[in-house]
Amino acid sequence: MYTVYVLINAKVGMEETVRKELARMSNVTRTDLLMGNYDDLAIVEGADLDTLLGGILQRVRAMPGVEKTETLVAREEIPTATTTSSPRSPFRLRKKE
Repeated sequence: MYTVYVLINAKVGMEETVRKELARMSNVTRTDLLMGNYDDLAIVEGADLDTLLGGILQRVRAMPGVEKTETLVAREEIPTATTTSSPRSPFRLRKKE
């Protein structure tokens, strides 16, 4: 399972509209309104990185109200005290032999 974080700059007044549209997209597991350099965050998950980076991101960039995106691909998932690593993650931690 791959996780991709999409940071989005929206046109003024379109932040909530963009977030609601993101929430309707397949593979988007979470959307947040942000304060700071970016307006919206979409967390996208899927088994095929090419599909995530291709079709889904093209749809995000083509959405009305989206001015700019920055895409971050998670390289490794490190469990914390309150979470566990997904067994489906291609980057899950492995014990050294």
